Amino acid sequence: MKKWVYLFILLVANTPALSQVDTTDTIDNKRHAIQINPVGILGGALGLNYEYRFMQRHAIFVEGSYVFPLFQNTKGYGADMQYRFRFHPQTRSNFVGLFFKTAYAQSTIPVDRTNYDFSYKCYAVGINYGWVKRLFKTKLDYEYHVGLGIPFSAFTWKNGRPDKIGTMQTSTFEKIYKYTAALDAGLSFGLSF
Repeated sequence: MKKWVYLFILLVANTPALSQVDTTDTIDNKRHAIQINPVGILGGALGLNYEYRFMQRHAIFVEGSYVFPLFQNTKGYGADMQYRFRFHPQTRSNFVGLFFKTAYAQSTIPVDRTNYDFSYKCYAVGINYGWVKRLFKTKLDYEYHVGLGIPFSAFTWKNGRPDKIGTMQTSTFEKIYKYTAALDAGLSFGLSF
């Protein structure tokens, strides 16, 4: 039994040394990445993110986004922070992660010639999976990830709450907002250095 305890302590004590980031400047050893989400711009959201690999297989990812009224009368912002564990030590690798995100939105919905204003706050904690890939052996890369979390949210109606929004019950509309905010998905393009 003592032998197994010593072996476990030896492995745990040396794990950071085994996963240190190699500081040589190779294409697969970049520690920083700055990326933008071009798909979000088409839907009225601007997202910018940064990833820092503090060890070969471990990274911190932060993202901020702003929703502007492009197709609808909605504006808001969001923030996302993730811990990522990479399956391979290279820059291009698949990963699993834990995320914490927050979002806030304000919007107006017309129902039967009356405008209803609401605001929405959400926090979500969950897990995700994704992949970072290199473009043409350059410093350019892209990453995508999908995940699902547990949402904690609050809906506030400013000038009354409608019974229905179109053919949908208002409670169903609120649930759709709640659970789509708990989704974590992204597609970003950027630069590694």
